[in-house]
Amino acid sequence: MNRIAPLLAALAALALQACTNTANRTLSAITDQDCDVDRLITPHKVCRPVQNVVQRPLYCYKTIGVMNCYATPDPFIDPLSPVQVASLPVNTIPAGSYGSNGPSVANPEARVAAQLAALQAAEIEAQRQMALEKARQDALEAIEREVKAREAALAERLRREQAERDAANAPPPPPAPVTVVPTQPEEAKKPPPRRPARRTTSTNRPRPLTS
Repeated sequence: MNRIAPLLAALAALALQACTNTANRTLSAITDQDCDVDRLITPHKVCRPVQNVVQRPLYCYKTIGVMNCYATPDPFIDPLSPVQVASLPVNTIPAGSYGSNGPSVANPEARVAAQLAALQAAEIEAQRQMALEKARQDALEAIEREVKAREAALAERLRREQAERDAANAPPPPPAPVTVVPTQPEEAKKPPPRRPARRTTSTNRPRPLTS
């Protein structure tokens, strides 16, 4: 019995220490401060601000072989696809990831290069969209021209068919007027007989010469 008592006391101390450590970590996480059970229950003891501890998620992106982590998603890379989302102490993150005015990049050159690459990709995508829109507009105009040409051809065919039907259903033209030439008898066709010449007498006939 005397041998078991020290073992039980040691186990109880280990269990108490483990529970205390868990409680201390929980208090520190809740208060964002270096806090433990002893400071919380002891008068005149306050929890101290935590140094180099970040209790908010970090959005880590791998850019040009460098891992950069931010407190908020980076809109210039891909806010929906971070490589890693974790809550880690600051000392495990490259220096400069956080500043007084909010999150900043640990590697400015990589951030600038990533922004330029993102802008170039956005410009290329905008040009591609413009080209697609122009191609679509050209296709619509070509279809519109084709439709107009087909409508004109159909209207011309309908006009010809209507003209043919009108010509087929038109009444026949009236007969031309007949001019009747009166016929003359055969005797009327003969020239009139020539009248014999009349012998004329003249009182001025020359007198015969007398010897």
